[in-house]
Amino acid sequence: MDTKHCISIALAVLLAFCSSRAACRIVYEKSAANSTVVGGEATAKFARIRNAKAELTINGFQRGGSGGGPSECDGRFHPDDTPVVALSTPWYAHGQRCFRSITIRGPNGNSATARVVDECDVSHAHCKPNIVDASKAVWEALKVPHNQWGLMAVTWSDD
Repeated sequence: MDTKHCISIALAVLLAFCSSRAACRIVYEKSAANSTVVGGEATAKFARIRNAKAELTINGFQRGGSGGGPSECDGRFHPDDTPVVALSTPWYAHGQRCFRSITIRGPNGNSATARVVDECDVSHAHCKPNIVDASKAVWEALKVPHNQWGLMAVTWSDD
């Protein structure tokens, strides 16, 4: 049996166990098209992202920071010296990227690895669908001068 056939069978089984058939069908179709393997607990992995164009913004993830409340993924605050990000709603994928690492590449050629801990909800005016909202540690890892912090065009990929 070839790999694509096995993936199709696994995804069909996944579809049978999903609580929302419409949502599962979308995941199934995207996964089958991208030959994505099935994850645990009857959930399909999201479509992996490579070199997505984004706007990097700055956010405070610690208590009292500009992020407001605790992070969506774990209900906790995170220190500014920890490389963490919030992804805009489409990329956050209903929390499927929680605690996963992403690689962010800046226009200066530097890159940084950060962990997804929060969603930048596009229902709020400041959050567009292409935002990677990053802690100070990410900006430092990208070696961006402090006077240029705030908004920068980047690309990012799932690790």
